[in-house]
Formats: sequence, C-alpha cells, structure tokens
Amino acid sequence: MLCTSLLHLMKPGRKISEGCTATQGYPMKPIVTGIGLLIALASLVLAQTDSWKEYVFNDDGFTISAPSEPELTSQPINVAGGTADAHVYKTAVGSNTALMLFVFRRDRADRRTAAQFHEQARQGSLDAVNGKLRRRSDLKLGKFAGVELEFEAQHPELDTRTHQVRSRYYIVGRKIFHLIAIAPISAPFPDDAERWFKSFRLTTAADNK
Repeated sequence: MLCTSLLHLMKPGRKISEGCTATQGYPMKPIVTGIGLLIALASLVLAQTDSWKEYVFNDDGFTISAPSEPELTSQPINVAGGTADAHVYKTAVGSNTALMLFVFRRDRADRRTAAQFHEQARQGSLDAVNGKLRRRSDLKLGKFAGVELEFEAQHPELDTRTHQVRSRYYIVGRKIFHLIAIAPISAPFPDDAERWFKSFRLTTAADNK
C-alpha cells in the first residue's frame, strides 16, 4: 500500500529513511502517492557511493543513471477508468533528497488527450499538498510529449510549505513514466537530482530521436 503522504513523514530536519504509514494512492497526486514509498530507503542511502552507473530495465523499456541501483517494487494504484499495476523504482541522493520513478499503463477507458492528462496531473499534484507552482515546462523525449512541474508542498501538520517537488511526466503510447524528486525547501535541488532526470532514456533507440 502507498503511504498517506511523504510530507506527513518528512518533517523538517527528518531524514527520508524514517517511518512510514500505509494507504492507497492515486497517480494524479504524486506528492501523496510517492513520498511515503521513499521513506524506507535507509539501506540504499547507506549503500551509496560517489560512483554513478547506468541501469537498464528492459521489461519497462528505459534506462536511468543513479548513485545506487534503484529498488523496484510493484504497487496497485487507482487510475482514471480503473486500476493499474505500477512499477516503482526508488533511490535517493544523500539523506534528504528522494528520487522515484513510476511506470504504469493508462486504463483502456481513459480517453483523455495528452494535454488533458497533463493538466489534471498538475491540478491534482497541487491540490494534494496546497502546492504553490513555481514553474511548468513542456518537454520532449524523442517523439513523445512530456511536462515538468516544480512546486512547493505544504506539510500536513504545519501551516507552511516545507518541501519542494520536481515532477516529470512522459506519455509513451498507453504507458506513463512519472519521475519525481523531493527535497527540503531550504536549499536548491541538488545537481544530482537534475543529473538523474536528464539520464532517463527509452531503451528503443528510435524512440529517443
């Protein structure tokens, strides 16, 4: 089960390796669906070195670079029109920056355009955490459309925004790739988070052109 909210657990000064409470999630609300799954990364954080490697995941059709091999779990999630089995890849940069990639398929009943999908993802993400949008950027991954959001997120137990989220979606046919980075609001995102985003590629070479 997905954690109720990463922000509920990521209190100021608290590391991402502490505590987790379970509940069901929804991919239109990445701060709610994502952050709690990254709390259980203590062993990954301790195992990291300064050596980044490229990891290939042929079953899900992508490659990505990371400071340690991403941990893969499988998680049922609610999607528009039904449910999906999401593959969740998670790792971290240091002790307070969480990185996650969701891979799942849209339900066949989901007839939304890419623009409608991205707009609902934006609204759901911000509504879930009383978020303040910093920027929205249109992206391309080869021939496939994507969107990146960067926003501030409010801790559910505090009347203030404590974390920053960078959320990137790509629609590849019926498949969704959703990359998320979460860090404290007190400092810029580390360069390694951007390195992780930029390293993402599809394994079919023609799709990256």
